Amino acid sequence: MIAKARHDLADQHAAALSRLAGRGLAARGEDGGDWHVVGSLLAAHVEGAGAAIQGRGKLWRDASTGELYQGQAPLGGLANLERRLLEFLLEHPRVRHTKTAVIEAVWPDEAVGEGVMDDALYQVVKELRRKIEPQPSAPRYLGTWRGRPEGGYQLFPEGRPGGG
Repeated sequence: MIAKARHDLADQHAAALSRLAGRGLAARGEDGGDWHVVGSLLAAHVEGAGAAIQGRGKLWRDASTGELYQGQAPLGGLANLERRLLEFLLEHPRVRHTKTAVIEAVWPDEAVGEGVMDDALYQVVKELRRKIEPQPSAPRYLGTWRGRPEGGYQLFPEGRPGGG
């Protein structure tokens, strides 16, 4: 009974793989044995899935040195406000922070007292994303959320669940 079920399943797989081969999406190995899925579309998908899974590594702060890392690589070249933003978000990961809360936590008190425009925050976020995101236009670490009366930002140190 089990042997027949395996044989039927193998026949179904062979038929499906033959159809894929007819479309140029699968091929048998040189020895005629194992099947391989092929094609530029698949290669692009696998490459994209790998990037989504791997990202650039977890964002973290070394408690003893204060150094910021992504994976095993130190995050150098951060401007003062970018560094303060990332430190604040790493202290409170996965929490939705309003724009106002971020500004109050990151900007010096005298700047907050004078008023920090949203555009200044957007620029700091944009530059930080440029330095930590594989694709800054599709962030997986530093997300934006929309809300009323205001939205804000949320940090996923390991990358956003679901990769997007």
